[in-house]
Amino acid sequence: MTRLNLVEGTDEYWIVGLAMKVRNQLGFSMLESVYERALMKEFEKARVPAERQVSIPVFYDGDKLNHGYAADIIVDNRILLELKAVTRLYAIHRRQIQFYLDASKIESGLLINFGKANGLECEWFKVQNSGYNPAFIPPIPDGELCTPTPAPSSSLSERVNQVLGNDTILGGDA
Repeated sequence: MTRLNLVEGTDEYWIVGLAMKVRNQLGFSMLESVYERALMKEFEKARVPAERQVSIPVFYDGDKLNHGYAADIIVDNRILLELKAVTRLYAIHRRQIQFYLDASKIESGLLINFGKANGLECEWFKVQNSGYNPAFIPPIPDGELCTPTPAPSSSLSERVNQVLGNDTILGGDA
């Protein structure tokens, strides 16, 4: 597990841009669930596939354990977001995202803290040599129908940039 600096132009960089937009509008005193829902609205506007509260399976002796772990958001089945609304991040928060990345076999994760008074706090984690696990498919909640969404013609970064660009054109401060 490696902690990286964000690189301009990566999908993770654009996701942090959306998180900054949410943080700028809502401030730092909301509950984590409010930021989660607001960020999901930004993904919807950008037509970026994202799921919230995705179950993270844990297996013991070949059996799936009923434990209640869930990633806050998984973007495009390949970037895991763990959101916090605390005054500062601690080692336990970093350990949590590391566990989620290991258990889900997703390679990239962002630990995003909306609760710091002087701005958004974000850390990027990347699992080395793990590869995406195609067997990990987020479950569909009971009662929901799954309708396939056509693949967008543009990349995640381009779609997020369109949303941020539209806000700039409209006078926003993303």
